[in-house]
Amino acid sequence: MEDLVITLAKTLETSNSSSDSKALPVLQQSSAQALCKRYGDRGRFLQTFGVVQQQRHASAPERCVLGTAPTLREVNEAYGQGTAEEWLLYQITDLSEFVGARDKMQPWKLKVLARNFVLDYGWLRVTDVELFMHRLKLGTYGHFYGTVDPQQLMGFMKPFLDERNAILAEAVEREERERREHLLDGCITWEEYHAMNPGQENPFEKLRKQAEEREAELRKKAEEKKKRKKEVADYVANNLKLLK
Repeated sequence: MEDLVITLAKTLETSNSSSDSKALPVLQQSSAQALCKRYGDRGRFLQTFGVVQQQRHASAPERCVLGTAPTLREVNEAYGQGTAEEWLLYQITDLSEFVGARDKMQPWKLKVLARNFVLDYGWLRVTDVELFMHRLKLGTYGHFYGTVDPQQLMGFMKPFLDERNAILAEAVEREERERREHLLDGCITWEEYHAMNPGQENPFEKLRKQAEEREAELRKKAEEKKKRKKEVADYVANNLKLLK
């Protein structure tokens, strides 16, 4: 199976090298260089995010989602078209071996699946994908029977993305809460301020009284309007009786 993956990876690399001009817009050279400087060459990158590292990376879901690992598209732009697909081949093959699939995925399906995944989810970080593959192994979204079906695997992305969005939302909420706490740092309540300045009138109490007075005024005007309408109605009714 490993030989098959290597062969498919070489096929992807060869076929994509002829279509580099049609590839996604290239990262700015400085960004690509920074990525290569951080992770090393292509081989070192594939080793850093190899299947043996998957469980360790997936043990920190929030870091997988919020971390600084490159996206699949960035991997292709920095290391050449086909690199992300090759990396996915190893991930999917490892998944197939783990679940004990009776029937191995046909090579052309495996290659198309990797390409489609990068096409549709190229914005995901490689750590996002590692987390996804790890949870597939746990049967979090369902089980594979007989073989790792490409459509079923892609279908499992929906519940995974829902979980990913929940992690993002929780992080945003926590950041906002921390921001508010930082803004309130050093502030005191009215009660604390009043204790230090007993002669100061409570501005909130003043506003409350003004609101109550305004509400009473509006209520009085509404009652007067209702009374005038009744008087007019009675006047019209009396005149109608006289005309009869």
